[in-house]
Amino acid sequence: DVVFFGANVDKSIVERCYEMCEECDGMIVAGSSLMVYSSFRFVKEMVKMGKRILVVNVGETRADGLEGVEKMEVDVGQVFGKLVEELEEERKQQEM
Repeated sequence: DVVFFGANVDKSIVERCYEMCEECDGMIVAGSSLMVYSSFRFVKEMVKMGKRILVVNVGETRADGLEGVEKMEVDVGQVFGKLVEELEEERKQQEM
């Protein structure tokens, strides 16, 4: 689904996201400043629950300084590019 700026996220989607916050051990925020509340509220929920949060983003984010939030000030493409390379290498090793 696409939600345009200024529009509301469907209530059922928001409720499911809150459920997922309860179900998961932690959250990775990739390439977002979290300046839009529709995403930041889930970070706040995770903080409230004492769960781990990693923000991967270059520049200021709305989560900067929140207790329990770790931040990597690096380009998302670099992080996930390296992750993909390592996963591909691991897959090749398993095929041998």
